[in-house]
Amino acid sequence: MEFPHGVPPWNVPVIETDRFRLRAYRDSDVERTIEVSNDELSLQWLSKIPQPFGRPEAERYIASRHEGLASGDRVTWVIADPASDELLGDVSVAGLLSGDSGELGYCAHPAARGRGLVTAAVGRVIEQAFLPVDQGGLGRRRLELVAARGNLASIKVAQSNGFTQTGVRRAADRRRDGSYEDLLTFDLLSEEHRAGRLPG
Repeated sequence: MEFPHGVPPWNVPVIETDRFRLRAYRDSDVERTIEVSNDELSLQWLSKIPQPFGRPEAERYIASRHEGLASGDRVTWVIADPASDELLGDVSVAGLLSGDSGELGYCAHPAARGRGLVTAAVGRVIEQAFLPVDQGGLGRRRLELVAARGNLASIKVAQSNGFTQTGVRRAADRRRDGSYEDLLTFDLLSEEHRAGRLPG
């Protein structure tokens, strides 16, 4: 069967755990998206977040998650509280139109930090990303991600999920103050994940 862009129509299956729910973005996530995008720590590491960031920007961001899904290039899960369903962050796999790899990205609401929730949610998305397409997954062979050298929390998420640091993009990440920081690159292969390889 031929699919548009050579990929199947992705979906965002709801994934329930005791600690979090993974689901698609909803219009009701606007306020929490605004909170994430105006948080000082978010702004420190995600320098491309537009400022000011209000309701119109949040609505455009949520729409872009749906557009990425429709185009076949990105699947994004909201990390939600299992009781209140409030947004605690998100995890995405992008670059799905470029072969059988994908780029992982994630962010956390201030209320979710320091609890290991993002690490666990990323781990669950990795499982979904490596699951074959005929089993409802994304059929990826390889995942990659980047993290600023000083973003120790993001680096810990990568390492805790078995990613290997593969290189450094020197002075590649521009901060809001005009300075530049190194970006560390990481990857994880599906066979490593299946083997349960622990980070070295």
